[in-house]
Amino acid sequence: MKITKKIKIALTCVFLLAFLPCLSIAAPEKRTALVIGNSDYEIGNLTNPVNDAVDMASTLKRLGFEVILKKNIRHRDMEEAIEDFGNRLKRGGVGLFYYAGHGIQINGVNYIIPIGAKIKKESDVKFEAVDANRILDEMGNANNGLNIIILDACRDNPLARNFRSSNRGLAVISSAPEGSFISYATGPGQVAMDGEKRNSPYTAALLKYMNVPGLPIERVFKNVRISLESLKQTPWELSSLKGEFFFTPGLQKVPLEQSVASPASTISSGQDINVTRQPVRFQENSSETTESIDLSGTWRAEHVSGQIYIYSDGKCIYKGFLIVTVGGKWSRPDPQKRVFSITWNHGFTDVMTLSADGQRLVGVNNIGDPVSFVRNK
Repeated sequence: MKITKKIKIALTCVFLLAFLPCLSIAAPEKRTALVIGNSDYEIGNLTNPVNDAVDMASTLKRLGFEVILKKNIRHRDMEEAIEDFGNRLKRGGVGLFYYAGHGIQINGVNYIIPIGAKIKKESDVKFEAVDANRILDEMGNANNGLNIIILDACRDNPLARNFRSSNRGLAVISSAPEGSFISYATGPGQVAMDGEKRNSPYTAALLKYMNVPGLPIERVFKNVRISLESLKQTPWELSSLKGEFFFTPGLQKVPLEQSVASPASTISSGQDINVTRQPVRFQENSSETTESIDLSGTWRAEHVSGQIYIYSDGKCIYKGFLIVTVGGKWSRPDPQKRVFSITWNHGFTDVMTLSADGQRLVGVNNIGDPVSFVRNK
């Protein structure tokens, strides 16, 4: 009897080891970030970039990123940090590169300028500065699937005024790997503000909205853009993302349509936002009829082995193979659409569309893997 019991325990362990890695919701995605802030330039000293980098690194660590932080970094150290970053990305997950400091474009190529760069003429740039494509190449080689590039490097550069082939601000990056999201502090060819406070206006706004639970990345940067309207600074984004990404997973503290910043909103943190939870039965608006949608019940997973239980109080539970159980919360971001979001307690978020007959939920999670559920009859 004892031998039989030991065999059962051993077989259970084997099944767990073999099957659990295949579950797309078994563990949160890995997050890796390289954060660089350069302030102490001999020409064109800047006030905020090191502060911006330190505060960004602190926020990213709190949001689950493994962070490489570099301050006032020179050319060789910058290239080594980028190479190290690329090697870490090969382990998979989400990659994020943030740079605050001077940047310049020459003939449509963007360069980030290290501390100690000896640039006296235009031809010096490609030897003394770092081509921004180097970061993109590392991301492409890692093939990690999802990358975020944030460039608060559009500040007015005194070097650019003396160069024939340079323009104000940065150029649009057109060769980023698929699955990239690129944000500029302002539009192509425009100059961003360095700011008079601890952080640049762009980074201050970004730090605020990154911490709002349940905001997709696109909404985060849209809020940043709206909040800077009064400063006549318009951040730009380019995206080839296919799935959803949330800096801070979780239920939104306000409905999605109310989470958009107004032009008059401040970029200070500490606002009180009332938590609202929507009931399980929704009213779908149309010009003539109102359709009631009820998600409560049991749904069978098609992408993994298991099922989810959706309850009227906003909770849901996934029960999978053997002992796998994961709790979560669901929401409907836009009451005008048949799109539902489930944020699981371990960090994954599934965003799915309900079929016309109300029997299937189909979509992707926040690392781009397909997910689908069928209502049990």
